[in-house]
Amino acid sequence: MSDVDDEPGYRPEVAMLFEPSVQCIVDAVLARKKDLGESVTHVVLVGGFSSSSWLFGEVKRKIEEVDGKLNVFRAEHHA
Repeated sequence: MSDVDDEPGYRPEVAMLFEPSVQCIVDAVLARKKDLGESVTHVVLVGGFSSSSWLFGEVKRKIEEVDGKLNVFRAEHHA
């Protein structure tokens, strides 16, 4: 898990429900990068999921663990 595990309101039993969604996002991003090649260096998450600190942190951590050349971001004012 990520640093946001200590975030107020964080509940591991609820986070577990979103783990399949996290993995689906990670798999889709990595597959798309594979299709496009090495020119992809940044991923910007948008929408409702990106406003969750936990979900954003998990997606970012997992993508960057697999491909250290990918930088994952979200808009500064994501909420």
